[in-house]
Amino acid sequence: MLDDGEDSHWRSRRNGLVTRPIGEMGGRSSEGFPFLAPEIQLFYKAKAPRPKDWLDFTKVLPRLTNAQMTWLRDAILIAYGEDNGWLTELRQRLP
Repeated sequence: MLDDGEDSHWRSRRNGLVTRPIGEMGGRSSEGFPFLAPEIQLFYKAKAPRPKDWLDFTKVLPRLTNAQMTWLRDAILIAYGEDNGWLTELRQRLP
């Protein structure tokens, strides 16, 4: 899922307009474990969310910053359109 890109940017296979600087793709936990940025993981889950994906979304959403929620909202709109069920919740939380 993370093998597409050019120069210093990742490009989603689902829609090439969804991009992210590679340096912002994730990080490392305090124990040193690598992780994918939660908003990117949620982006992939948003295509056709299963019940467990909805659970992940509701648990993670309160922990996202406005910048992370904005990126997720914009990526969902670009790749999946206005009918995605997660957009309502994202719009309610964003200024």
